[in-house]
Amino acid sequence: YRSTLSALRTGTVSLGPATIRLTYYKMIFDRFTHRLQLEASLAVPASDFKIEPLPDGAPEGFDQAVGKFTLGTAIKQTDVIEGEPLALDVIVSGSGNLDTLRSPKLSYATGWKVYDATPVQRGDERRELDGVVIFSQFIRPLEMRNSIPPFRLVDFDPDEEKYKTVMSEAIPITMTPASLRSGLESSGPPQA
Repeated sequence: YRSTLSALRTGTVSLGPATIRLTYYKMIFDRFTHRLQLEASLAVPASDFKIEPLPDGAPEGFDQAVGKFTLGTAIKQTDVIEGEPLALDVIVSGSGNLDTLRSPKLSYATGWKVYDATPVQRGDERRELDGVVIFSQFIRPLEMRNSIPPFRLVDFDPDEEKYKTVMSEAIPITMTPASLRSGLESSGPPQA
C-alpha cells in the first residue's frame, strides 16, 4: 500500500513502531475446494525524519505549495458575451504536495469577478507524489476583454532550495458586447 505523508511541524517526527495485522485467504484444492482465512502480523520499525522549516523570504502569493510544478489551462468556449461567466480548468502537474495544493490565482484580477475554484477529486493517484491536479474555475468579465490573464502559482522547490513562480499562458477570447446581443443600448455588462 503506497501513500504520502506531509509533516505538520518542523523538527524530528517519528513514524512507527507499529504492528499491522494482515488477513488473507488461501484456496486449497484436494477432493474438495477449501477456502481458509489466515492472519499474519507485520512489524514496522520506527523511522525518524528531520523536517526543515521553509526559508524566510517567501514571495507574495506563496500558499504552501512545495515541489516542482508546471501550470496550464483549458477552456472550451472562447467566444463569449460581455458579463457572462466563463468555465475553465486550471491544471497543475508535477511532483510535490499535490493533495494539499490550493488553486493558482489570476496574475491580474482587475476587471474580473473570480469565484472560488473547486479541485477535481483525485483517484488512487492521490497516493503518489507525481501527478496532476485540476481546479474547476469560474470567472466573469466585468468589462470588455480580449484575453484571460495568466494564472500564477508560487512554490518552493526543495531540490533547488528556492521559491519559484510558474505561470500559465494568457487565453485569447473574443468578447461580444452585451448591447449587441440583446439589441439594446447598454453601457456595460448585465447586472449580477
